[in-house]
Amino acid sequence: MKKLVLVVEDDNPIQHLLKDILEEAAYAVQTVRLGKEVVSKARATSPDLILLDLMLPDLDGNDVLALLNGDARLSRIPVIVLSAYPQLLKKSPQVQAIIAKPFDIVELLDEIEEHIKTGYGVWSAGLEEGDIQTNTPSVWTG
Repeated sequence: MKKLVLVVEDDNPIQHLLKDILEEAAYAVQTVRLGKEVVSKARATSPDLILLDLMLPDLDGNDVLALLNGDARLSRIPVIVLSAYPQLLKKSPQVQAIIAKPFDIVELLDEIEEHIKTGYGVWSAGLEEGDIQTNTPSVWTG
């Protein structure tokens, strides 16, 4: 059975690109554009991982993380933050990795594969706010 990734991205071209990349890598993919849709979609589909943009039109990604963390079942779903502004991320035990846009496709797929399996968060590994590295080479630049 394919692992399910819930993509939370409001930019349609990026959302479609992520969906295509993940489906090509043999993941099942569900998508939402709004932060307020994440909890209901996650409850309905039980994703193995959530790929979350921080800058959404209705809710800040940090608010989405707070909603997920407030639900006992959803708080166990690993989250990878994919954002042009990773420095805006607040500490959350659910966050497994932080990837800056523009992103490297290979790095993204490696992080997804690793964290769907392990479930260890970057904060539990001792990463502090401000330690976020954004100097990754980029394949996608949109």
